[in-house]
Amino acid sequence: MPPLPKAVAEGLRWLSPLFSGASRVPNRDIELSGVRLRQGDTVWLCYGSANHDEAEFDRPEIYDFDRPAHGRLAFGTGRHACSGSAFAPQIARIALEELLARHPRIRLEPDHEIIVRGWMFRGATELPVRMPR
Repeated sequence: MPPLPKAVAEGLRWLSPLFSGASRVPNRDIELSGVRLRQGDTVWLCYGSANHDEAEFDRPEIYDFDRPAHGRLAFGTGRHACSGSAFAPQIARIALEELLARHPRIRLEPDHEIIVRGWMFRGATELPVRMPR
């Protein structure tokens, strides 16, 4: 099993807890990444999609424990960064350490689709595991 801090960091990238965004309205006609936006159009910025940007991450839909740590934005950045950005990953790591200490043979159910719910705050609705004796 990969080191837990790496697993938690990749999990936060792959399934960003904050997915919603904000709308913006251009004050002039512009072209952005090959898309023409007209003055007055409404543009939706989806925060969680930044962690799946093909220009930033190789094969972004793959959960890769060995992915380099740069570019992840699970908790935002700058003055709008989540105040819990340092605390939340530590809580997740501790929870996983405790779970694995009690159930060291626990494994994710292979080939199970993870269903995600939520518009603003997201999470998996279920995560089937096997607990061999």
